[in-house]
Amino acid sequence: MMLRGAITCALFVGASFVAAQPFVWHDVGGGEDIAFAKRDGFWTLIEAVSAIEEREMRDVVVAMNGGMFHASSTPVGLFIESGNEQVPLNTESGLRGNFFLLPNGVFGRDEGGRYRVETTAAAAAVSWRDATQSGPMLLIGGAVHPAFNPDSENRRIRNGAGIRPDGSVALGISTEPVTLYEMAMAFRERGCTDALYLDGGISQIYKEGRLLPEDAPGEFAVVIAVLAPAR
Repeated sequence: MMLRGAITCALFVGASFVAAQPFVWHDVGGGEDIAFAKRDGFWTLIEAVSAIEEREMRDVVVAMNGGMFHASSTPVGLFIESGNEQVPLNTESGLRGNFFLLPNGVFGRDEGGRYRVETTAAAAAVSWRDATQSGPMLLIGGAVHPAFNPDSENRRIRNGAGIRPDGSVALGISTEPVTLYEMAMAFRERGCTDALYLDGGISQIYKEGRLLPEDAPGEFAVVIAVLAPAR
């Protein structure tokens, strides 16, 4: 993964930007749904948005890369799309890399329609309709992942997904390189009790018709897309 340099900080609020914020957020609102999508090989967010809009017959308001993937484009861990499990839950341990900084976890929607972020251990007992696995967890029951170092100098553009106590979803991406600890704190300040790191160094968001960062490598496996309320 390539580390990008810092870019101008911005936060989307409605149709405008507010400067001097280190993250772009989208709080999934009433009537909005989240689609989890993958195709054979890689695709850009723009390609994914077009395909998802055609499939769902709804506008995509936000899209970002989902969980981590291999060079072959196969997800490293669990991937379920509309009830179809394409990759099983990965319960390996003792391996290097962020994905295996345990506990890792799963973000998705269960068969009851509830969006959830669960540790991999807890996710094994969930009947998922849609899911993407990644790691590490950022927040577990409101607590920051125990392995995170507040003094870390490992900074990257990073994105993730979080759940609040009321079940609402926050999707976020940093607009400048941040540490995992800083990202966990940002999700906690956003009101989340459980949050999952999706990826870093390649992360990108599509929102309001534009891509941030514009210079991201821009090819992904799993894509998460927020659908506008059905008409």
